[in-house]
Amino acid sequence: MEAQLREAMLAGDLKVLDALLADDLVFTDQTGNRLTKADDLATHRLGRLKITQISISDQQVRPSGTCAIVTLVANVGGSFDGHGFSGRFA
Repeated sequence: MEAQLREAMLAGDLKVLDALLADDLVFTDQTGNRLTKADDLATHRLGRLKITQISISDQQVRPSGTCAIVTLVANVGGSFDGHGFSGRFA
């Protein structure tokens, strides 16, 4: 599932992102802003976010009932509003 998510992020595939992301997703973006699933999907839909590189390390999957908790470190590169970025996200 994590590989599908990475591929969807690289492709900007809204249908797959919508299916894979939790409805209550909250994360911090490359600028330090906290975003929701709706925010994330909107940045892809509007073409504001283009991810060109993702490499994952230190991935751990912890089963928890009917779901799993995944933690990882991601090195991500791309552009946001036409400005390039790259960084390490944990």
